[in-house]
Amino acid sequence: MQKAFIVFQMVNYIVSTTATIEPSISNHDNDGLISQGKLFDIQEYPFLVFILFTHSNNIMSKCSGSLISPLFVLTAAHCTNEVDANNIIVYHYTNSKFKTRRFVEHLYQHESYDKIAFTDDISILKLENPFKYISRYIDLAGHPDEFSNATSLNCTAIGYGVTDSSENDNALGYMTSLTIMYGYEVCSDDIQNIDPWSKLICSKPSSHSVCPGDSGGPLICNGKQYGVAGFMYNTDDVNNVTCGNPHIRCGYLFVHFYSDWISNVLINTGNLIKLHNKLFNISVLLIINN
Repeated sequence: MQKAFIVFQMVNYIVSTTATIEPSISNHDNDGLISQGKLFDIQEYPFLVFILFTHSNNIMSKCSGSLISPLFVLTAAHCTNEVDANNIIVYHYTNSKFKTRRFVEHLYQHESYDKIAFTDDISILKLENPFKYISRYIDLAGHPDEFSNATSLNCTAIGYGVTDSSENDNALGYMTSLTIMYGYEVCSDDIQNIDPWSKLICSKPSSHSVCPGDSGGPLICNGKQYGVAGFMYNTDDVNNVTCGNPHIRCGYLFVHFYSDWISNVLINTGNLIKLHNKLFNISVLLIINN
C-alpha cells in the first residue's frame, strides 16, 4: 500500500530576496513546541544552525543544520536541491536575542540524491568563514548493531522549524525526545516509494515529532549525531500529516552509511579529519586553512 509522506522543509512566499528574522523574547509556554518539546539550551547544543535558501523565483525556504566543524554544516539534500550556494545564508544564535550569519562558499550535495525515490538525502555546506564563540561541534556516530534484537534508543531531535502550535516566526530552536528504531520491518509501514530503508532510521509514532522547517536538523543519540531529519508520515491516516499527530513517524538519514562520503568532502577541501571506532565518529584535527 502506498502511503503519503512530507519533508520537513518550510517554504515562505515573499516579495524580496532578503529576509529579516529578528529574535525576540519568547512567550511560548513549552507544552507544544517542535512538537511536544521545549526550547533548547544554546550552550548545550552550540552546533545547531538554521539556514535560509533563496530560490530563483524569490521563494524562500528554511531548514536546520548542524556544525560538524568550524567551516562545515551538515543538512538535507532536499533543502539544497536546485539552490545556488550564493543564495544560502547560515545563521547561528549566540544567545536567545543575538545571532550572526555566514555566507556559503561551496555546496556539496550528494551526487546520488533522488528527490523522487528520496535517497541519499544529504548535503554539506562549506562556510566562507567560521562562526565565533562556538564551544564545540557535533560528532557523528551510530551503527546498525546498536539496534540489534529490536533495540531502540532514546534520542533528541532539534530544529528551527514550526511547532505544533506556532509558525515560529522568531526562528527559535526547539527540541523533543524520540524513540528511535532501525530496520525495514519496524520502519517501513508498507511504504513502497522510500528505498532503501537500510540507510534510514525512524522514530516510534508519537505526538513528539519534528515539523516543517526542521529538515536537515540533527538527531542526537548518546551525545552524538546519528541522523539528519528528512521526512514524516502518518502510520494510520495517509491524509493527515499534521505536526503533532500521535501517529506521525519521522524518517532520518542514518549518517553511519555516509561516513566515506562525508570524509571525502572534508578531505578533498584540504581539511584533516580522523575516523575512529566502529560507531563512525568524526573528530576534527585541523579545519581552518585560511
